Amino acid sequence: MIMLGSISTHLTTRALGKRVRELILKRLESSTQVLLDFTGVEMASHSFCDEAFGKLLQELGFVKFKRRVKFSGCSAEVESVIKFALRNRLVEEKVYVTC
Repeated sequence: MIMLGSISTHLTTRALGKRVRELILKRLESSTQVLLDFTGVEMASHSFCDEAFGKLLQELGFVKFKRRVKFSGCSAEVESVIKFALRNRLVEEKVYVTC
């Protein structure tokens, strides 16, 4: 489990998103699944979510991402930003694949 609230209550930069993505990938080397706990996170920006989760989705692919990365403790606002970032990456991937 990765406690994102212990990293910051405001997840707002691409640099932090990259750090979190790298942490997730490192955990996935030794585990089949990673739980991301957002307890205590008050805000997450689109740039953070895209860098951390959108690029991770792109790297792992949809099926592996869905199977191996789990989210918990998200406020409705944070969940909305995460879903938006993931949807954008999925659309990019579909456009890329069909071209």
